[in-house]
Amino acid sequence: MRREGDIGEGSVSFDVAMRAMRRLQGSKGRLPENVKSIDEIIMPDVSRNDLHDLAFRLRHAYGLERLGGSLPRGVLFYGPPGTGKTQAAMALAKASGYAFLKTTGAELLANPSAWDRLVRDAKDLRPAIVFIDEADDVLGERRMSGVAPVTNKVLTTLDGAHGRLPDVLYICATNHQDALDLAVLRGGRLEEKVAFSVPGHEALASYVRMRFRVMAGDVFAVSRHTMDCAVAGLKGHSIADADAVLQRTIDAAAVRYLREGTAVITAEDVRTALRSRFALG
Repeated sequence: MRREGDIGEGSVSFDVAMRAMRRLQGSKGRLPENVKSIDEIIMPDVSRNDLHDLAFRLRHAYGLERLGGSLPRGVLFYGPPGTGKTQAAMALAKASGYAFLKTTGAELLANPSAWDRLVRDAKDLRPAIVFIDEADDVLGERRMSGVAPVTNKVLTTLDGAHGRLPDVLYICATNHQDALDLAVLRGGRLEEKVAFSVPGHEALASYVRMRFRVMAGDVFAVSRHTMDCAVAGLKGHSIADADAVLQRTIDAAAVRYLREGTAVITAEDVRTALRSRFALG
């Protein structure tokens, strides 16, 4: 790896050593292509600021520790479905340079031993973010569920009972914060919380116009009327719905370009995408 320029001459820093370890591990923990940045995701401004702050702290985990500071052991992302929680977790990994490992509550219920394997992978790949989507499946009120053994396994990890690593962060996402066991939310576990919500008009309009410009690139022309049609049709919907409609709009324009050579995204493309997504008449 010295020959390839990843490791220079002289002493090897901790960060460089960890980079080398992750490279040797292969693609495990690698983010998918085209992960959005934190600033590209629609979320409340206070939540965006929280993520930027958390990314900074993750990048300086060992500096914080030397100064007596610490990172949260776990973070809760909560809000309605499709509001960008998974995207934000990946954006945080991208911004901080951490590996990204993902599971769901349903997967852990189907195979509880998968949690132990995931934790081992995170320790091998660190710095790493471990993301549990639909976490209420395994972190719900234990008195009302039959999954307490799995819940306790996750809580034991968050407690650091088997050793706490400053550069492994656990993020749990839920659409139903009120369904979580209260023990999950106490200090030392999911001690920081980040809220997500359906975008308001201005945030949605800004996002749609930005995404149209990025997706259209130098190939397609798109009018203000077409953008306004998309904003009006997406009012009250989540970022996931917006992404799906915009992608279907681009898909329709791309097919027409291949067939006819017409490089224009039209309002009819948007209306067709909206009908397809929401089954509108």
